[in-house]
Amino acid sequence: MRAIQITEFGRPEDVARVVDVEEPPAPGPGEVKVAVEFSPLNRHDLLFASGALLRPPLPLVLGNEGVARIVEVGQGVGTVAVGDLVVVPLFAGAWRERLLLPAEGLFRLPEGSAEQFSMLGSNPPTAGLILSEYTDLEPGDWIVQNAANSGVGRSLIALAKARGFRTINLARDESVFAGLTASGAGIVHLDDATAAEDVRKEIGDARVALAVDSVGGVSAGRLLDLLSEGGSLVAYATATGQPMPVDELTLIVKRGDGPRVSSPAITTTRQRCCP
Repeated sequence: MRAIQITEFGRPEDVARVVDVEEPPAPGPGEVKVAVEFSPLNRHDLLFASGALLRPPLPLVLGNEGVARIVEVGQGVGTVAVGDLVVVPLFAGAWRERLLLPAEGLFRLPEGSAEQFSMLGSNPPTAGLILSEYTDLEPGDWIVQNAANSGVGRSLIALAKARGFRTINLARDESVFAGLTASGAGIVHLDDATAAEDVRKEIGDARVALAVDSVGGVSAGRLLDLLSEGGSLVAYATATGQPMPVDELTLIVKRGDGPRVSSPAITTTRQRCCP
């Protein structure tokens, strides 16, 4: 059985190898055996391989999310059945042909695109938790985010619209604007030096209750410029790797909560910065 494995941490292109591993045994009580159908390549897979996120024992099969078809069920499993398509739990090591999973928490997915379902384990839950866990949003509130065309960004647009929130979306490429607007984005603007001023002119004194950063650097500073008094800034990634410029006076005047840090579907740090 084939798998993608590392035996040391480092640059993914240097340490990841396709190897032959043992076939998993028959599932025990409360377990299922699944055949992986799709497992996407996410940035956190690359960080995982480099050792930047966690350093579990090696050798290690990579693959932090995906979908799989159940091929065998163990004794006592009644919630899913052979043939069901299920979401692979995070960090299960999905870059292999087959694996054992605990049946608890698994559920049958409806008919649809398995390729799209394979991304359910990370991006949509991250967007959903950002909208619900950090601040009390009210219908009509504005939310500003950068990297709006990312998986989390598009999920946030859809979930925010469904919950009655409005979104300000900063992106680097004008070619994605029409698609974001069609997905329900309220305002779309280039992530450039005029973004904060231009958007504030458009929305006036409307409340921007939440800012969502996954870029870092000066882009995160633009989010802070738009954030209203008492708002919250949530960071869940850092595409640039650059430090976030935070003006202490801005934090004092706006008296907000932030920054808070979130990883996919898991809150890792929650810190109140201002009185």
